[in-house]
Parts: sequence; C-alpha cells; structure tokens
Amino acid sequence: PLEFSGNTREIKLSGEAYFEVAENKKVPFIVNTGGVNIEVTGTEFIVTRYPYEELTEIILIEGVINLFRGDYSNNKKDIIQLKPGEKALWQDIDKKMAIANVDTYKYKAWKEGLLVFREDQMTDVVRRLNRWFNVDIQLEGPQLQNWAYTATFENESLEQVLELLKISAPIEYTIKRREMKTDKTFSKMEIVIKQK
Repeated sequence: PLEFSGNTREIKLSGEAYFEVAENKKVPFIVNTGGVNIEVTGTEFIVTRYPYEELTEIILIEGVINLFRGDYSNNKKDIIQLKPGEKALWQDIDKKMAIANVDTYKYKAWKEGLLVFREDQMTDVVRRLNRWFNVDIQLEGPQLQNWAYTATFENESLEQVLELLKISAPIEYTIKRREMKTDKTFSKMEIVIKQK
C-alpha cells in the first residue's frame, strides 16, 4: 500500500523483489513468504520466493534482518539474524536453512539488467535462466549438476546464452518451441541440456 496502518508494515511476496526499507524501529517491516518470514527495521535486501520452487532465498546487502517462522504478532519463532553479505536459503520440504557468505553484486545486478554467474553450479544457473527467460530448462546427466559456471549477460537472447554455455561446458541442448494450447494460451519453451 501507499501507506501502512497499525503496528507493522507487512507484505506478502511471491516472485523476486529488491527492498530498501526506511528505518522505523517502532513499526517493523515484515515480508511474509509463506516459508520463512523477515523482520526489518531499516535495511537493503533481496528476496526470491517462487512457490513452485519450494525454496526462499534471502540476500542481505546492508543493515540487519531477523528471520522467523509463524505469525509475527502471535506465534513468532525466531530462526536467525542475517548480517550483510549473507544469503539464507530455506528449503520448504525439509524445513532447513543454509547460511552462506556471498558476493552480493551478482544478486543485485538484475536491477541493472545484468544476469551474473560466479562459479555457480549448473542447477542454480538453470533455475535463474528459467526465471529470467520464463522457460523450462531440464538438466540430463548427473555430472552436469556440479558443473560450475561464470559469466555476465546483459542483452543476450536465450539462444545466445545457451551457445555460450555450450562453448564453455561439455553440453548440447535441444529446444521445443512454444505451442498454442487448446485454451489459446501458449506453453513455455522447453529446453533439455544434456552432457556430451
């Protein structure tokens, strides 16, 4: 809303958002993701929560945020306080959280229209490409899961990105173009990446 009322400033998130929250210790800012929730008094951070992925990713750029489960007002269960440069990854399935120190630049570069990878595992690269291009990429071959990739993309098309991946990794890919479904909507483009 343009203006919050009450004792909290609370929102629900589905998707990816970059937050710069004005400090107000009397009225905390709450981001509800459905899995893990975030309490903020004033800071800069990024949250990614796509329900179909069953995970929540939180990257703290500056300030401090508290992660908790449950309802803020009634049954809040504190989990951890993040420090700048830390990433929290919450898995819905096993209800576990992993904390890691990260280079925040690659996570906030999307605000500038850049897609940045720095020694990222192929599973993470695929997840981010799926979001960026709204496609469905599948990896085939167990060794591809652990392949690390480094690159920066600005205006490249999906096919240009795939060709660059092909140059630097032992892969090949096939593309199934979008098709019109019976309800007159279009399917997502499907891509299968295989190990050579």
